[in-house]
Amino acid sequence: MPSTMSTVEDLLVEQIRDLYDAEKQLVRALPKMAKAANSEELRQAIEDHLEETTNQVSRLEQAFEQLDKPAKSKSCKAMKGLIDEGGEAIEEDAEVPINDLALIAAAQRVEHYEISAYGTARAMAEHLGEDQVASLLEETEVEEKAADLKLTEIAMSLMQDAKSRGGEAEAGEDVHRRGAFERPELARPILPGHPDLLAEAAIAARLEQARSVADVLLRRTRLGLVAAPQLRTADSVAPVAEAMAGELGWDARRVRQEAEAWPEAASAEGIDAARA
Repeated sequence: MPSTMSTVEDLLVEQIRDLYDAEKQLVRALPKMAKAANSEELRQAIEDHLEETTNQVSRLEQAFEQLDKPAKSKSCKAMKGLIDEGGEAIEEDAEVPINDLALIAAAQRVEHYEISAYGTARAMAEHLGEDQVASLLEETEVEEKAADLKLTEIAMSLMQDAKSRGGEAEAGEDVHRRGAFERPELARPILPGHPDLLAEAAIAARLEQARSVADVLLRRTRLGLVAAPQLRTADSVAPVAEAMAGELGWDARRVRQEAEAWPEAASAEGIDAARA
């Protein structure tokens, strides 16, 4: 019979054990995904992430050591299900590049799960004052976000290729839409000390139907919840609105309006950003 959890530290250890199992499952699964990729860029991205994942396993073992707990796995059923879906994508009878796009879709489900799981565990470690553990978890969280962004960039290129094969695309339109991801300012964090990048705001607007600053800060990222004191004013969230503007065609006036709407939207969610 499993032991009863009674403290946040107990819960943190369980979360890390879950992640430990998830990462070890991925170490076994990623070589199969890389082999199935047709795109050389996608294959290389998966192989690079396999190396990162191996390091992430070691990082979790360091976290166990910091917490003075044995490095022990807890079966991660969620990751098993996600990997099974990836296996279905590999076996799917699809033309190039649709098969690679299906593989990316499966891989990004994995990335989003890990981003969420590492962010939650990191917040717990910070709450407990376990700064070294939090730093280890954040390092992996940043890597997962970067991997997710890389997969999105590859997917955009492959989708353009698919359209071109069907005679549907305008090359100039693709250059315009991909331009946002080539702007260096989007590679910086939304807030210093947090792993969420401005590029995520652009991706959320492009691919996830984000239509407001609140959509990004409360749903794409967790910043609206964990960093409300740093997001008190319209100026503090203006970079998010500016990143979205490139995708949604907002002018300077609209950018300002969207930024100024943030405190009221946060308040509606029970977060007093203006007074935090």
